[in-house]
Amino acid sequence: MLDRSFATRVAFDRLLAKAGVRAEVAFDVNHIEIAKRHVLTAGGVTILPEYAVSVEVADGTMVARPLADLHAVLDTVLFTRKGASHSKATQTFLDALLDAAKDF
Repeated sequence: MLDRSFATRVAFDRLLAKAGVRAEVAFDVNHIEIAKRHVLTAGGVTILPEYAVSVEVADGTMVARPLADLHAVLDTVLFTRKGASHSKATQTFLDALLDAAKDF
């Protein structure tokens, strides 16, 4: 995840708190490119501004899943490597996060 110096992270933390969801972040980064490289090489997920991955989405290496509440404020979406298979814990978190975002 981006660290708390990014507005995207602050908004995401607020979304989680509002939804009553607790996330355990594996690590914080202070650069968007580091977050993107991790997703592309390790198959993780991250929350980034939509503009930050427009090239990767256009070339098909990443997919975007809009988060409704954040989208209205920051054009923020959830990104993961295209075709990635996630651990059960990660998939459960993603499902809960996307489900919670529908209510906003």
